[in-house]
Amino acid sequence: MTGSKTPALLLMAEYNGTLAAARCLSQHGTPVTVATANLLAPSRWSRAVQRVESCPGFSEGPGKLAEWLLAFGARNGKHVLYPTCDEMAWLLAHYNAELSQYFCLYSPAAETLRTLLDKRHLYEAAAAAGLATPRTWHPETEQELAGILEQVDACLVKPRSQTFFRTHAKGGHATSLSQLKKLWKQYRNSGYAAEITREIGDLDFPMIQEYLPEADSAVTSISGFVIRSGQIIATRASRKVLQFPRRAGVGLCFDSAEVDPRLVDQLAALCRNIGYHGVFEAEFIHHDGRDLLIDFNPRYFGQVGFDIARGMQLPWLAQLCAVGNEKEAQEFARLAIESPRPSYFADSLALRWHLAIGALFGTVSAQERRKWHAWLGARPDHFVDAVVRPGDMVPALVAATSKFWYAVRHPRGFWRSRHTVPHADLRSGGIHPSKNITRSQVIWRAFFVLLGVVLLGILAHVTMA
Repeated sequence: MTGSKTPALLLMAEYNGTLAAARCLSQHGTPVTVATANLLAPSRWSRAVQRVESCPGFSEGPGKLAEWLLAFGARNGKHVLYPTCDEMAWLLAHYNAELSQYFCLYSPAAETLRTLLDKRHLYEAAAAAGLATPRTWHPETEQELAGILEQVDACLVKPRSQTFFRTHAKGGHATSLSQLKKLWKQYRNSGYAAEITREIGDLDFPMIQEYLPEADSAVTSISGFVIRSGQIIATRASRKVLQFPRRAGVGLCFDSAEVDPRLVDQLAALCRNIGYHGVFEAEFIHHDGRDLLIDFNPRYFGQVGFDIARGMQLPWLAQLCAVGNEKEAQEFARLAIESPRPSYFADSLALRWHLAIGALFGTVSAQERRKWHAWLGARPDHFVDAVVRPGDMVPALVAATSKFWYAVRHPRGFWRSRHTVPHADLRSGGIHPSKNITRSQVIWRAFFVLLGVVLLGILAHVTMA
């Protein structure tokens, strides 16, 4: 079986990484099926996707999704199945014996995934491989919190894992004991799917991590592909210049960066020690002269499209290895030429959305909005967009629609988002709140924003026609 002829099944169609994977595989002639129940998932509307299936959501738990996958495999024959999110990574490892009857997998052992998806165990494995991590505590009682805050000025309360975590919140920032207690209780009560907590003990206790201001502007990602022998056959690096929310969030904008060979060697040691193989993205904060590992993603990730544009086609490498062509994947990676042209990457729709919210609620100044728009358009021939692509524009229109649909369906969440517009520290400065505005000004601004969106939609429709 060759990689191009074996169809691929992709889940989590809402993610930018899924869309990038579909486009990459389609260019190699691979038939792509996307599974989602969400009509506003951008990937389902891409020209790269030949077929769409409806599947249970991750909120229904791993058991139902595993049942659906087994039924799909029995009906449709062999597909390559590769994780697009932490939930899928855990599920493929946990149900490996059953799923491998119907799917081509390139998934490590369940124990390996438990180590990577639980930050407590990840940091222990990282230390054994020579990788440094931020100061982190794992309190099991509220009484332990005061002692932690005496050691740091500020801290982050984080879930130990995002895998089937009910709220999917990334973390909260605390500078006082009252804030810390409130956040710790909040995350303590959020909970995981029962299958996860049975496998990973005391996971319900959130971890406390020292807050490092560099997290706003000095996070570097090293991504790549490692084969079963533990050899990393391809790498790229990027620097996150903007994330949302600011202190613990999802990356929106990235610059290209140089790969640090020392960190690659340490990551290879980590993978060999725990038996990991496949796609990875490792995030580091540069603090006090050291690079501190904060996360390791064993799956496709949000800016994988940036790596594809720079010549590292991770979805194709995963496809080849899943069908047993590991040597072909090595040769493909060896011959791949890194393109120097793409130098920055963004989810421009998400960025413009958050800047519009900032304009609406007066939390981002006009000067800062102009700066970010200028950053987006500074070098168009060197820019890679996460969603917008000429010739495949429907996913972008769907993504924009989904943001407004969320605002309509969840007005309270939209109102609260005025406090969480993106902040960042580009080399030329950061985004800062402008003066407060009145409720009437908010209403008028909302009217003009919606009017602009309608006109933009009409323009897009005319353009596509």
